[in-house]
Amino acid sequence: MKKPISFYFVAVWCVVGFMIQLGPFTAALQAYTQRPGTPPGFTLWPLPLLVAVGWLFFAFFQLKSVARWIITGWISVWLGSVLLRLIDGSLRFSPFVLTIAAINTAALWYLCRPTFLRFCKAYRTDRGLDLRNDESLTGEKV
Repeated sequence: MKKPISFYFVAVWCVVGFMIQLGPFTAALQAYTQRPGTPPGFTLWPLPLLVAVGWLFFAFFQLKSVARWIITGWISVWLGSVLLRLIDGSLRFSPFVLTIAAINTAALWYLCRPTFLRFCKAYRTDRGLDLRNDESLTGEKV
């Protein structure tokens, strides 16, 4: 069973989105770590962040439900923040903002469809990745 091509588009968009969202955050932390008086171990802050984001995308490519819902929540928060900033006027309406909102909406729709959720379960069962449904572990037929 192969993953649909549209899944790869959503996954690439999520990677790009994480890079867009984490850029200002990492720049602010980098500026803080370069100030005199910063604790010596604080300069290792990117390592746990890199491990967490790496695990998230590795799990997402394996279609794990936890990673899928974390990414769905993150896209929802991103879309909500864009819409709220448009409403209060702190973000000007432009074709770029409209494109981001449209792609986020399409990605949310794709990840929350019942057919995609059924596909994820079937894919993980077919690949032997879903241990909860493995009858060799429990001795029961599911």
